[in-house]
Amino acid sequence: MIELFRELLATSQTSRENQILIALDVSIVILLFMSISFALLVIFLRIKNSFHEKTWAHLHKLWNVAVLEVLSGDLSADEFRRLIPQKHQLNFVRFLASYAYRLRGSDLKILSELAKPYLPHVIDQFKHRNSGVRAWAVNTINLLGMPQYENVIEKALDDKSPKVAMFAASALLKTQRLVYVEHILKSFHRFQHWNLNSLISLLSKIGSGAIPISRIVYLDRNENLRTRIVAAEVLKKLKDYAIADDVVEILDKETDRELLAASLRLISQVGQQKHRPIVLKLGKSPDDVIRINAVKALRQLCIDEDKTVFQQAIDDPSPWVAIQAAWGLKELGDLSFLNEMVANKHRRARLALQVMSINPELQGNT
Repeated sequence: MIELFRELLATSQTSRENQILIALDVSIVILLFMSISFALLVIFLRIKNSFHEKTWAHLHKLWNVAVLEVLSGDLSADEFRRLIPQKHQLNFVRFLASYAYRLRGSDLKILSELAKPYLPHVIDQFKHRNSGVRAWAVNTINLLGMPQYENVIEKALDDKSPKVAMFAASALLKTQRLVYVEHILKSFHRFQHWNLNSLISLLSKIGSGAIPISRIVYLDRNENLRTRIVAAEVLKKLKDYAIADDVVEILDKETDRELLAASLRLISQVGQQKHRPIVLKLGKSPDDVIRINAVKALRQLCIDEDKTVFQQAIDDPSPWVAIQAAWGLKELGDLSFLNEMVANKHRRARLALQVMSINPELQGNT
């Protein structure tokens, strides 16, 4: 290679062909060195990962036996901590977390005590640039560091990653403390992947104390629609009867299908017979989803004169509306109409027969 460059340099430097040849040779040399460098880097990383795996396997084996001895009372926490090298304290918390997810009660408390001196290493991970690491840190503190680090979890509500903020919100709601409800509801528009039923359940467990902020959010037309729907479902679960008149106003003015459906479910739980007119009005909506929920709500609020409404709804284009109507007739005791459907071989005679044959106590959420 050196001899080649000497010959090239000895020739005319002004020759275009020689200049191109020199450029190609230089490029080849650079690419050769780059290939060698990448190969060495791969070898280095391979050795490093192999060493890391062997170290982790050794520690895991050592700790796996010891942690069972601690849980059984054969080994003290102080004796266990002697098995934890300082440079592997964060790895130890990772190891404990994998165990802790499977434990409850006193066993989990023991692991929390073991992890306590090393949790500051986990807190440091809240600043990690990788959102996955930050999410792991939130979940680990929720598992092993609450309520000591509750304030740190609260700060994570404002994390730039919605995933991290969502885990923080879930952790704080499990404390059932009202102080966090407003902040979480106001941030809910960021949590597009959070299961609604899960959030509703967590909020409802807080109890009647969650009603005031849920009312404010539900009635605020400037609030995010998805958040308002969650608030409506929480009010339904908590049976906020005082909201009924306001729900009627929402049903009369709003146009969003999902919000109207949630509001109909709410009025079915907290409404009275005087609230029937708006439900009857929505029962004539061109939207199938609205009609289904309206007829279902009417079942809870109906009076005897609503038999004709249910009878007409039997012929609704949507079979789901017809199901609700059939149940409404049965609940009002109008079995003669259902029997007549069967006798006349009505197109929904089979539906009428099925509804009449089902015990209302076994109906569930039909």
